Amino acid sequence: MRSSRIRKRLREEEESLLRLLRGLHVSYPGLVVVVEGRRDEEVLRDLGVEAPIRRMHSGRSIHEFVDELAQEQPAAVLVLVDFDSEGRSLAKRIESALQQKRIQVEKRLRLQIRSLMGNLRCIEELVAVLHIADRQQRRYE
Repeated sequence: MRSSRIRKRLREEEESLLRLLRGLHVSYPGLVVVVEGRRDEEVLRDLGVEAPIRRMHSGRSIHEFVDELAQEQPAAVLVLVDFDSEGRSLAKRIESALQQKRIQVEKRLRLQIRSLMGNLRCIEELVAVLHIADRQQRRYE
């Protein structure tokens, strides 16, 4: 009985995460999502994220990356890098550099996404949530 309640709660959190990610461009107009690499971007696109996504790791320093991003004049930035210790450290450095440029950083949104991810720590692990998306799509076909 308890395990079925836990599974149901996990499904609800996954569905909430999907709705949140898919609605970023509507709920947060002008938001730019920052990820670590190509695979993270691909996973988010596969999940239905339509907001602009910029990859951090493309041979530039954090300050060069933030300088380029600042030229786009985003309304806000969601730093969606991994939630392991290395990712948290990277997020803090990126957030600090963004704030020095007076760019709004959506820290609460990052925490909300983290909460909905459950035991997942890496953005690439969100592939596990794709089965929910597939199930939802089949439900409406």
